[in-house]
Amino acid sequence: MKIKMKKKKRALAYSLRRRNGAAVVLVMLIVTVLTIAGMALLFMSYQSALSAVRIAQETACRVCTDAGLKMGLNIFNKQVSDGTLNDYSLPMSVGETLPGSQGVFSYKIIKTGGEYSAVSVGACGGFRRIITATLQTQMDTIIDYGLFSKGQLTFEQNILVSGYDSRDPFATNCTFDIGTTGTDWSLVPICTGTVVNANAFCGVGGVPNDVIPVTGTLNGTKYALTSEPEFVIPTMPSLSVKNTTQYVISSKTTFTPANSGKYNQLLISPNQELVISGGTVTIGITNINNCGFLQLESGAKITVQEGSTLILYLDGNLYGYDNITMKYAGSTIDPSHIQIYGTAAQATGWQQIALQSQSTLTAMIYAPYGHVTATSTAGIYGAIAASTINIGTGSKFYFDVALRDNPNIALQSNSSSSGYTVKRWSETTTGEIPDWAD
Repeated sequence: MKIKMKKKKRALAYSLRRRNGAAVVLVMLIVTVLTIAGMALLFMSYQSALSAVRIAQETACRVCTDAGLKMGLNIFNKQVSDGTLNDYSLPMSVGETLPGSQGVFSYKIIKTGGEYSAVSVGACGGFRRIITATLQTQMDTIIDYGLFSKGQLTFEQNILVSGYDSRDPFATNCTFDIGTTGTDWSLVPICTGTVVNANAFCGVGGVPNDVIPVTGTLNGTKYALTSEPEFVIPTMPSLSVKNTTQYVISSKTTFTPANSGKYNQLLISPNQELVISGGTVTIGITNINNCGFLQLESGAKITVQEGSTLILYLDGNLYGYDNITMKYAGSTIDPSHIQIYGTAAQATGWQQIALQSQSTLTAMIYAPYGHVTATSTAGIYGAIAASTINIGTGSKFYFDVALRDNPNIALQSNSSSSGYTVKRWSETTTGEIPDWAD
C-alpha cells in the first residue's frame, strides 16, 4: 500500500512539473509575440512620423515655391503699373521665408528677347522645387482663346469650329480653347450637327458638363478655369473728327491713313466697296445721340490691301447685312489686318456687332460689352472675345492660332497697365538649382 501511495505522489509531482513547464513556454511565447508586435508598432509609428515629416516638408516646399512665384509676379506688376519697371534691374530676392513655414524661397524675373519669365525656387528639408513661368499681358490671355465670352456662347446646328495657322497652310497642330467665364447651366450648348475641334471651358467653380451640354461633337476636353482673365475695356485713341452726321460711301472708295479719324455714321451702300490702302487706317465710330454705327448694306465690302491694316474702334454699333465681306486681300488669311475693338461700356447700352446671312469676316473682334451675332451660313476667320456670342446655323468659324504671337495687335501694345499673368509654366523637383538662388 505504501509503495502504491509513493508511486501516485511521484506521478502527481511529475504531472505538475510538466504543466508548469508548458505554462512557462506558453508565457514566454506570448511575451515574444507581444514584444515583436510592440516593436512592429513602434517601427510603424516611427515610419508614420517620418512620413508625416517628409509630407510636411514637401508641402512646405511646394507652398514656398508658389509663394515665390506670386510675390515675384506681384512686385513685377506693381513696377509695371507704377511705371518704374527697369529691364536692367528686374525683381529678384533670395532666401525669403514664409510665415508659419520652415521653408524658404527665392525668385527672379528674367527677360529673354521680348518675353518676360519668372523663376521661383522653394526649399524645405531635403526637398527642392523649381517653377519656371512664361509671362504674358492680360490681353495676351484673351487672344489665347478663339471664342471667349463673359456669358452666353451659343452654337446652333450644323456649325464647324476649327483652327488654322495663317503662317503655315499645312499646320496640323492648331489646338485652341473656347468658352465662357460664366457658370450658369447651358451657357455653351453645342447643338446637333455642330462639330467643335477645340477644348471648351466654363468659369471658375463651374461644372463643365452642366455649362457645356453637347448633343453635337466636341473633339476636345471640357474644363473649368482656375482663374478668370480680365476683360480690359479698350479706349478710343485721340483722332481728328472727320464726320458728326453721316458719311455715305456710294461708290468704290479708297481710305488711306489720311482718312483716319472719327466718324459718327459710316455707311457703305449696297454692293459698294471701301478699300483700305497705304498703311494703317484707324477709324473711330462715335456714338453721338446713341446713333453711331458702321453699316454695310447688302453685298457691301471692306477690303484691306496687302500690307495695310484697318483698326476700328466702336463706341457705336456695327451692322452687316446679307452677303457682306470684310477681308484682307493679302496672300494669307490673316485676321490681324482687321482689328475691331468695342470701346462702349455697359453704362452706354449694349453694343451690337451683328452680321446677317452669308457674311464673310476675316477679323479679330474684342468687345467686352458687345453682343456678337452671326446668323446663318456666315464664314468667320479670326477670334472673338465679347460679352455674348451667337454663331448661327450652318456657319463656320476658324481661329487663327498665329494671333497668339502676333506683335501687331493694337490693344496688346497698350495693355501692360492691366498687368501680367502666367502664360505657361513648368516645374521640376530634380533640376539643378540656379546659381543665383544658392
